[in-house]
Amino acid sequence: MNSIVAFKNIHNGKRLFILASGSSINDFDLSLLSHRMVMGLNRSFLAWPEAYYHCVFDHRLFEECESELEQTRCLFTLDGRPWGIPLKLFSSKGFS
Repeated sequence: MNSIVAFKNIHNGKRLFILASGSSINDFDLSLLSHRMVMGLNRSFLAWPEAYYHCVFDHRLFEECESELEQTRCLFTLDGRPWGIPLKLFSSKGFS
């Protein structure tokens, strides 16, 4: 799949856990996410690489963590990144 449109309703009725990044996630028992559908954000893959989906919007991560990102099962990211499914941001300031 190379477009976000292809994902519409593929997990209809199922739960998705969103794992944000930040040092505070190191304080949690992430093993509770085992066998759960998880979408990680930015650097969360460093703490929980098993996420089913991952969203990376920090362009620096493609240079800093290339090998880790290449292992991501399904990556959503910004237009112009070396790989991943591009998502369009709707804000002119970089936040969507």
